[in-house]
Amino acid sequence: MTGNKYFNMIVLGLKEQLIYVRAMLFRQFLMVTIMIIFVNLWSVVYQGQTEINGHSYNQVIWYLLITEAFFMSRAPVAYKIADEIKNGTFAYTSSRPYSYALYHFFVSLGDSSFKLLTNFIVGAVLVMLLGIKLNISFLAILCFFLVMLIGYIIDYCLQFMIGTFSFIQEEISGYVFIYEKLLFIFGGIIFPLSILSNHVEQLFFLMPFVYVIGFPAHLLTQGLSELNILYLGLQLLYLMIFIISAKACYTSLRKKTMMNGG
Repeated sequence: MTGNKYFNMIVLGLKEQLIYVRAMLFRQFLMVTIMIIFVNLWSVVYQGQTEINGHSYNQVIWYLLITEAFFMSRAPVAYKIADEIKNGTFAYTSSRPYSYALYHFFVSLGDSSFKLLTNFIVGAVLVMLLGIKLNISFLAILCFFLVMLIGYIIDYCLQFMIGTFSFIQEEISGYVFIYEKLLFIFGGIIFPLSILSNHVEQLFFLMPFVYVIGFPAHLLTQGLSELNILYLGLQLLYLMIFIISAKACYTSLRKKTMMNGG
């Protein structure tokens, strides 16, 4: 029964996306626009050279396709939780016979899965029509889905913690803004971090932000290696840290609010 409940939550997230057709069409237009900009920008960067630090032009374009499709598909979990806390519906939602955190996770998973699939299909069709193809092994694809799911969970935990700040602070938009800028700079969204020097790359891969989006795209385009296996271990470590942190943050802030009569 519990499994059916959470599956229905995923379906609910999917249905929410099917309602807003105009938003979906605008998102695909934006995806095409961004990819055209990247294709032209990186074609200039690669003029007169076939590789930059082991990255071909095609690998970079497919990397950016994945990161942009992923980033544009993220559900606004932090704002949804904050709105529920501020308007009082949190008390009703959290009293239901299932985990509050898992409820939002599975609804957002259904929401994001649909957006990610449509974003990726539109972007992939565009780059293939432009003759930009990439040979990917089946094993790399399987590993990609695994690390992408882990990255999504890490992002969810971070957004969940930001959302719970509404227990003690009314406005969280500043925290969301800072988090998203950290993803842009240190998460490898706008360019592959591994295209930099080895020392700089290793510094970035010690931070958690790259494991949300950048690492999954890096693994798919670069393939499996001993270094990527090490990075997978770090991603799993951050996963455990943020799951524990999200649970502790939610429990602590909720308890503090209830004690104060909030």
